[in-house]
Amino acid sequence: MPGTFAFPGASMDVWVPLALRPADRDSHESRWLQTIARIDRRSLAAANARIQAAMTTLGADLPKSNADWRARSVPLHGVVVAQARPTLIVLSLAIACVLLRLALLAVPSILAWRTVREAVTLVSIGAIVGFAAAIAAGQVMASLLHDVSAYDAATFAGALLILLTTAVLTAIGPARTVAGIDPSVTLRS
Repeated sequence: MPGTFAFPGASMDVWVPLALRPADRDSHESRWLQTIARIDRRSLAAANARIQAAMTTLGADLPKSNADWRARSVPLHGVVVAQARPTLIVLSLAIACVLLRLALLAVPSILAWRTVREAVTLVSIGAIVGFAAAIAAGQVMASLLHDVSAYDAATFAGALLILLTTAVLTAIGPARTVAGIDPSVTLRS
């Protein structure tokens, strides 16, 4: 076996041939022996065909004890995982249900923040365009009027503060409406 093979566990260091006692070897009623072999996955059908041929021969040679017995080759991974598969499926479904419930609980707050964020984004774009237009208009006014500054920082900051405050206050109403919607009721309708 390759160095990476570790069955039944990594603590197994030595493999010895199976030494059956004569009583065990001559008993055809025992069905306790399981074997592990390394074969190519593509030759699984061929291995099963050879096993079935051997079982047919054994059944003909010993019809009293082996006539109705069958054997087959299965991938070790399938046998090991097959026992845990139902538990893993149930656990995965339970986790999916919990995550879905958490997502449904978070939907109203997500939608509310999205509504406020979209309003602030649109107002910010408008503020940038308005700031550029205000600078251009300020330069025109400065050239027309005596002792007028084109760049008054306090005026620009006050206008921006009023604009953003108005945007947030205006977006709070629709955000509260969206946050009040029950997603399960919406999904049912």
